[in-house]
Amino acid sequence: MKPRIGMLIRRKSADNHFVIGLNDVNAIKNAGGLPVLVPVTDDRDDLQAYIDSIDALYVPGGPDINTLLFGEEPIAGMGFSRRSDDLFEMEAVRMAYAAKKPVLGICRGIQVINVALGGTIYQDIPSQVPNALRHRQPDPGCEMTHTVKIEKGSILYQLAAGETAEVNTFHHESIKDAAKCLKVTATAPDGIIEAVESEDGLVFGTQWHPELLQAAGGVHKAVFSRFVEAAARAGKR
Repeated sequence: MKPRIGMLIRRKSADNHFVIGLNDVNAIKNAGGLPVLVPVTDDRDDLQAYIDSIDALYVPGGPDINTLLFGEEPIAGMGFSRRSDDLFEMEAVRMAYAAKKPVLGICRGIQVINVALGGTIYQDIPSQVPNALRHRQPDPGCEMTHTVKIEKGSILYQLAAGETAEVNTFHHESIKDAAKCLKVTATAPDGIIEAVESEDGLVFGTQWHPELLQAAGGVHKAVFSRFVEAAARAGKR
């Protein structure tokens, strides 16, 4: 049996559809996982049933997070958000974390994980971080446009086989204060947090989009391979 990877899907803006990127689904499939789509619900029992039925949880990229959920008022640079989606995804993260199931968050996903577990985020890097890099590239997703420095001794360091990696970038929010249960494992040259992981390695997140860099291999492919392997181990417990 392939490990079952729960993939959170949310409502498309101003449309009556659930959405998730094809690249996200293919990244899980290419790594040997079985994608299981988990739609937005406000029924906690239904969500718990989904979490119980999967081996790991994937939180994809997407829009901004409602600022009230991390104790702030919205600033001018804040973008679109949908509170119901935020609450759903954060509760899913907490349930998976409590059940000790692997969790992987990408871009918005790393931010959702951080807020769900007690951290905060920058609402808008350009207006809140002096001398920040360009973190929203106009280049295609397959292009790597800045570097990250990786902490020695981290799981990410093992996956990257070194202290640096080249990444893509499509965000204007990012982690400000990491949740206490997470350690920062990579930063951009301007200090923006680019990756986190928990001490036990079950929770893992990148600010960049490795699902768009599968063809490049290396650390980007390894992130998904390790995640699915962790899910397989969790499924055997």
